[in-house]
Amino acid sequence: MKFLDTTTWVLLVIAGVNLGLVKIADTDLLQLAFGAGTMLTKIIYSLAGISGVYKVFSWCICKSCKR
Repeated sequence: MKFLDTTTWVLLVIAGVNLGLVKIADTDLLQLAFGAGTMLTKIIYSLAGISGVYKVFSWCICKSCKR
């Protein structure tokens, strides 16, 4: 579980920094690194989205366990 939690946090940090750069500097690091619209870019974006959903549900489950 620790590996999954660490991986999801890393993906969320990468996605957050990337989104910040898109809004502030109009620069998308993932597209610069892997190309615009490539399969790898789509996979990374998808994994970041899944990581967000996972973190929301894992937070809710942990919060209910502590009651």
